[in-house]
Amino acid sequence: MALNKEAKESSTYDCGGCGPPGNAVDGLLNTFSHTTDEIGWWEVDLDSIYLINKIEIVNRADECCNERLAAFDVKLYPEDETEDRQELWSKHRSAEVGAGETVTFSVNGVAARYVRVEKTDKDY
Repeated sequence: MALNKEAKESSTYDCGGCGPPGNAVDGLLNTFSHTTDEIGWWEVDLDSIYLINKIEIVNRADECCNERLAAFDVKLYPEDETEDRQELWSKHRSAEVGAGETVTFSVNGVAARYVRVEKTDKDY
């Protein structure tokens, strides 16, 4: 559902093209998104409202920095960022996601358009 959809992030680490937000939804396991914010976020626009039953997040599989995907929230929203944006669903994960590991969140039928992953600690 999110494959090749428009994504954005709080900031982008410039490492020769390795960190833009679209990398996280390009379907390739050897690319990744990377922010420069201590408490950064990444978000995908699904282009339409979908009934979401589960969210799968795959951590980067390379030798660098995979321990950073820990202490984060996954959130669902019906609309883009507005002053009174309504959060429809949220789930926190404190445990680290291993290199190349997939973590699955059961959502159980929430109608949403935006999926956001937001760090809750200071580790880029």
